[in-house]
Amino acid sequence: MSAFYSNSFPSNSVSGLTFITSGTTYTTPSTINTGTRFKFTLIGGGGGGGGFAATGASSSGGGSGGGCLVYLTGLSPSTVYTISIGGAGTAGTAGTPGAAGNGGNTTLVIRAVTYTAGGGGGSPGGSSNVNGGTGGTASNGSINLIGQAGMGSDDSNPLSGGAGGNSPFGLGLGGAARGSGGVGITGTGYGGGGGGAHGPSNAGGAGTAGCILVEYQV
Repeated sequence: MSAFYSNSFPSNSVSGLTFITSGTTYTTPSTINTGTRFKFTLIGGGGGGGGFAATGASSSGGGSGGGCLVYLTGLSPSTVYTISIGGAGTAGTAGTPGAAGNGGNTTLVIRAVTYTAGGGGGSPGGSSNVNGGTGGTASNGSINLIGQAGMGSDDSNPLSGGAGGNSPFGLGLGGAARGSGGVGITGTGYGGGGGGAHGPSNAGGAGTAGCILVEYQV
């Protein structure tokens, strides 16, 4: 990772970074001071893609997790903060309606403020869903982005979509649409929505878990 992409930060190299995919706490480095500039990038978990129980078009895809960008200063060295990493939305079952699970929220708590990148919605499953799972929302960040919704489906058109949503900041991709019978394709990276299945009787693709990227300049 090269530099902060914000006008509020200098464009020189990042002093350090931590990429977090699990755990419940984040501890600031011992080498920082209260003037150190931090950027936290939070991505929620992606929703799962829908399953399908009969011959026909694809089920709809899962929505991606939301994205929350947080710029902070004034943090002290070796200080512990509470976090949570949003889990991946489960794949829709090969049944009726074959609904999928929602992605979980990714959160960071600093100075009694909770920064949240919400999980993406799971597909309702089945066919003829105009919309897929909803994109996750975000709150309290310097920049809050809604995740991309999953693509809908239309059982009158076997090539009508069902792709999962891509997560913000390029950190995750949704599972691709199925053009013929098969299980849904799992998202990749972080916060990507699962792709919908194409019948007959196939499960959807799972979403992917969220993450927190911490960058700082001393």
